[in-house]
Order: sequence, then structure tokens, then C-alpha cells
Amino acid sequence: MAFELIVLLMLIKLSIIVSLKEYYDTMNTTLKCNYIPKDIPNGISFVHILDFKEQNQIFEVNSSHFETDNWRRVKSLELTYTVSEYISSIILKSKCFHGLKTLQELHIHLMTGIKLDPNAFTGLDTLKLLDMSGCVRLSLTALVRSINGKGILPSLENLNVSYLNLYREPNKFGTKLAQALQDKNVTSLDFSYTRISEINLTALLNSMKHLKNVNISHCTVSHVTIDKSTDVCKFMHLHVLDFSHTRLLWDIPSQIKIYNKIWHSSDLSDDSNYILSPKVVNFSSISISGSGQLWIINSTGQVNIPLEWHSQELILRQNNIKYLDIQMQCNIYAAFTFKHIDLAENGLEFLHPSMTACFPNLERIDLSRNQLYKMVQEHHMFFKQLYVSLHHLKMIKLSTNFLTSIPKDTFIQNYDLEKIDLSHNNLGQVTFTLQHLKKLKVLDLRNNRIKILNGISMNNLESMNTRVPKLGDIRTSVQLESNPISCSKCEAKTFISWLTSTKSVDIPTSNLRCITESGSTQNINYRTPELVQGICNKKTVIISISTSVGLIAFIAVVTVTITYKCKKWARNKAKRMKFLMNLHAGQGQYEFAAFLSHSSDDTDFVENYLLDKLNENLQLMTGIDRNLVCTGDAYLRPGFLILDEAARCIERASAFIVVVSDSYCTSAYCHNEIDLANRLNKPIILMIKGHVDENLMMPTMKMLFKSNVRVLWTLENNEYILKTTWENVCASVLDLIAQNENRELLQQALFRGQLYSNHQLE
Repeated sequence: MAFELIVLLMLIKLSIIVSLKEYYDTMNTTLKCNYIPKDIPNGISFVHILDFKEQNQIFEVNSSHFETDNWRRVKSLELTYTVSEYISSIILKSKCFHGLKTLQELHIHLMTGIKLDPNAFTGLDTLKLLDMSGCVRLSLTALVRSINGKGILPSLENLNVSYLNLYREPNKFGTKLAQALQDKNVTSLDFSYTRISEINLTALLNSMKHLKNVNISHCTVSHVTIDKSTDVCKFMHLHVLDFSHTRLLWDIPSQIKIYNKIWHSSDLSDDSNYILSPKVVNFSSISISGSGQLWIINSTGQVNIPLEWHSQELILRQNNIKYLDIQMQCNIYAAFTFKHIDLAENGLEFLHPSMTACFPNLERIDLSRNQLYKMVQEHHMFFKQLYVSLHHLKMIKLSTNFLTSIPKDTFIQNYDLEKIDLSHNNLGQVTFTLQHLKKLKVLDLRNNRIKILNGISMNNLESMNTRVPKLGDIRTSVQLESNPISCSKCEAKTFISWLTSTKSVDIPTSNLRCITESGSTQNINYRTPELVQGICNKKTVIISISTSVGLIAFIAVVTVTITYKCKKWARNKAKRMKFLMNLHAGQGQYEFAAFLSHSSDDTDFVENYLLDKLNENLQLMTGIDRNLVCTGDAYLRPGFLILDEAARCIERASAFIVVVSDSYCTSAYCHNEIDLANRLNKPIILMIKGHVDENLMMPTMKMLFKSNVRVLWTLENNEYILKTTWENVCASVLDLIAQNENRELLQQALFRGQLYSNHQLE
């Protein structure tokens, strides 16, 4: 146990020795070390002293340091200490930097305790940048005391105190700091990443005549003081006022939704005239206690007095501004000084066109990383008019808005446009007009869904470079990188050919790639059209083969069909001739052309309208003079069984014609006749007399009624009218008989034998 403890102590001691080992590294004009050397090599301009190796709890930087001539020539010095194991406090003694006669930048980043003597920075007459960022344990009071006084830091231009005094009470940047800096030429103040109880902008601007940039980003601010008597011109001298990512400790509802509100510019707070006077105002990602999304719907803004805003650039990124449906009326008074507005990364879904009209001199507008695809889908005309009033616009950023299309005339009034950024959207075609944009230099379409551009899109892109170039003109560059361009189908031939030949796309430097038939990607170059042409040739061969095979198959089918129909026609003609010959002979089933079956209730109808006409037309069409229609009343032998006689007459006829009426459907004898004809395979033709109740029909008749064409008789003015011609009726009878010629007579013989046997049994 004792041995293990000794080993552990030795390891700890070794680690301390290693950690405290000095290092000294020079490269060109830069020196890096972890201690303050007595002297430095010639030619060194930049010295970085990182994490002092000193073992003393309190380390002093005093006038004995930086005394040699080589130290006098140093331009930049950095003192950094980020650990706290060895040094608990670092003291910058009076005139400790006195020997650095040409020093221009002093970077002090000390996370340990730090003490400044009142004259610590005396002698730094050439210092322009004092960077005290990261001094988390340095009080603002001590810093102000050390830089206050005439002759101290007379050339100072830039003061950086970000992360200042994080472990104590919030800082108050006000009158004392302003007085300490009033005799200096400070142009830039950086208070970022600090906790601020109050910042008095009026005091700072009144005392610091040369102040240009104020950075209050990433701070927590309790109060901002602006004296209403302050001349606005003092704020106008500011170049940048950066409040981005600042948390303001003011109570605001968690979600602001405003409906049907009317504003007047005279109702605005006077503070807006001061806040919107610096050239660049950055209010990105402002966090107010409880604040969330901002929705303004169906509201009106009336600018009824001149706006005393003098800013040129307003940045409002990441503020959850979702909906700005404000119809602005600012025809007389507008914000003429604004040239750049940034509303990116807000999730913005709607922006009323009249709002952009209030900034008529805008040159740049950034609406990237929003959701304006909803505005295109739901308010197409408003999106189309969004830039109509901005005649001086040079750059539009609409990237990452999930846009699938851009209305045709969206940029129709923006003749000065130099760049349109539509990257990272879902565009498949270039649907908007570009021909009038004579100054356009860049059209950014990277990372969209462009596979194959159609003719309209190619014409739109090509139209930009149809103007006659002048000396020094720059052609419009179309950026198409990271699109799923297709070179896997013949339909892409025209697009790929245009892409490799147009002057709008710089193929050698753009690194464009396309998707091949195998699903892989390859670089697009002058040989890519040949690849697509090969696909077209392959497709042409397949189409030719398919067409040839189809044509041959079609010809074969047509030939077979014609041959079959010719043979069928010849067979039917032969059958009909044979049937007519048999009918002339008048033997057996050819004694009559048709058996006419009817109910006794329909005798008058048959004799008056049907029998003679049917017989005459059959005789005319066959050239036979004898009676060709058999009726039961005329040819049944008295005294014989009705069933046998009916069967004998039906057998002597080639076809069976039925006069269908309600009386026929309810007669058992009539049912027997049609049943016999069906069993003897006789062609059956139904003649419907007037209206017949289908429910009275026997199954055989009902089946024929539904499947075969009927001959109709209708009653008009107490007269029965045939709805077709007798020529058509007789031709159909003869054709049906001819088609039925091939049916085997054996079945009839068997039926007759069975009928005779049944009769004998009876």
C-alpha cells in the first residue's frame, strides 16, 4: 500500500513537471511560448504567451518585462491563461507594457483573477486594439479606472470587453465608461456575451464622437437608455448597432397574434427613430422574456408622417416572424434610406407586397430559409407582386423555401437584378421570365429537383444571353450543381445537348453530374450527349423490332381473318345453295321453309298481317312457287295425336317462327310446340305482337327473348305495323337455316325414336 502511494505521488509530480515544461516556438515573424522571455529573436512581430508556467499563486507583469530592443518592435502581444491550478491572480502593474513602443494590438484573455493598476496601460501610445475578451473575473470599474486619464491609450480605436465580469453583478455601461473614452479615438465597442444591467447609448454617443460600431450581441440586457433630447444625428454616425441574439428582460406574451389592427406611424415610439438611424441595425434572434411567434393577420398600417429612419440595412433573422399580413399605405412617406432587409430563418409564411413597397430603394432582400412555398400555393398573386415596387433591387435570396415553382412574372419589374438565389428548393423547371434582366450575373439553382428541363425552361435560360454583348459585359452564369439531372433516358437528349453547348452554364468548372441508366452518377461533359444518343438508338432498335413484330403479327392476323372469312363466306354460300336445292326438292325437313306457330287467339292477326306476306316474300327470294309456310291449322291431320302431328309438321319445316303474345305464353299446346322445335334444333325466330308480359314466358322463350333479335309488331291507330322489312325477315330466316345446315340429323332421329317409344308406352 505504501509503495502504491509513493508511485502515485511520483506520477503526480511527473505530470506537474511535464505541464510546467517551458516551450518556445518561432515561425517566421511569430513567437509562441508559455512564459515571458527576457528577450526575443530579431524580426518577431507577433508574440503569443499561452498559459504561464509560473507556480506562484500571484503572478505580476511589471516594468521589468518587455525591455529589450526586440520587444520594442513587436506589433501584437497576446497573454492567455485558461487554467486555474497554479495562478490564482495576475496583476498588471503600473507601466508594465511601457517597453512595447510600437505595439498596436494587445490581447489579454485571463480567466483567473486579474488586477489592473491605474497606470497599467501607460506607455502604449501606438495601441489601436485593446482586446480584454474572456476576462471573466475583471470588474468593469477596474478596467475603467485603468484606461481613464489623458495620455493613456491615445491611439485606441477598438475596445473589446466581451465575456467581461461574468461571475459578479451585471455591468453598467454608461457615463463613467463614456468619460474614460471621450478623449480617445475609439470607433468600435464590443460588449458581447456579457450581462448588462443598463447600457446608456446616449452617454456613449455624446462622449465618443468617433464611435462607429457597437456590438451588444449575445448579451442579457435589463435596460437601454436613450435620452429623447439627443440629436438623432449622433445615432446616424453609427455604422453598426448589433443587438443580435440578445435577451431583453422585458415582459412580452409568449405568442403574439394580431388580427384586424390599424396602425399609424405617429403611434410609434420615438425610440424607433434612434434605433433605426445607424447604417446597419442587427436585431437577429432577439429573445424577449416569454416571446415566441409573431402573427399579424388582416391588418393595416398607415404612414401619415415622415419617417425619421436613416438606416440602410436591417437584419431581423431568427425572430419567429411567421405572418406579416399588413397592408401598408406609404405612398407619400416611405423608408427611402433602406437598401438591405434580411428576414431569413424566420419560418415566414406570408409577407404582404405593400410592405416591401415601403422600402422603394431596396437593393438586397434576403428571404432565405423560410416557408414561402405556402405563399405561392395559397396566395399566388401576392407572391407574384412581392418585388414589383423594388425597381433598384440587385439581389434576391429565396433559398431553402421549399418552392416548387415561381410565377412567370415574379421579377418582371426588377431590371437591375444582378443575382437571384433560388438554391436548395424543390424547383423542377424554370417557369419565370428572365429575358428582360440585362444585368443579371448569377442565377443560382443549385440543390433543386431539376431532372430534365423542358423547352420553355431552356428558352427562358437561353434568353438571358441573347442580348448583344458589349465590351466588358459578363454573361449570366446559371448554377445547376447538385441537381438530380437525368442522362438515363432518351427524353433527356435535347436538354443534355443544350446543357453542354449553352454559354449560360460553365460545364468545365461547374462539376455537374447526371444519373445514368444504372443509377450511378457521372460528370457531364462533351461526351454525355453521345451517351444519351446511344440510349435513343437502343430505344429506336427496340421500337423498330417491336413495330416490325407487331406489323407482321397484324398482317398475319389480317391474312388469317380474311382467309377465314372468305372460306366462311364460301361455306355459307355453299350451304345456302345446298339448302335452296333441297328446298326446291321439297323432301323431308325441306318441304317448308318455316313452321308458323301461334295461338288460336291470334289467328285473325296471322291471316290479316303475316301469313300471306311471309309466304310471298319467301317465294320471291327462293324462286319457289309452292307454299313455303306451314301452319298447324292447315296441315295437322284430324284424329291423330296433337303432339305427334305437331312434331311431324315441325320436322317438315327448316325454321320455326313464333308469334309471341300473352295468349301464346299461357297456352300449354304452344309451349309444347316451341319446346319440340328447340329439341329438334330448329332455328327459332320470335315475332312479338304488341306488348307481352315477360313474366308469362316459358324458360326457353325467355332465354331466346333476352339473347336473340326479335321481330316487333306495334299497334298504331288500331293497325299492326311491322318495325322492319319483310325482305330483312325472310333473309334472316334463310340465313339461319343455312347456318343450321351442319347440325347432325342423328339427334333428330334419336329424338323421333324416343318420342315414338314414349308414345307406344302410353
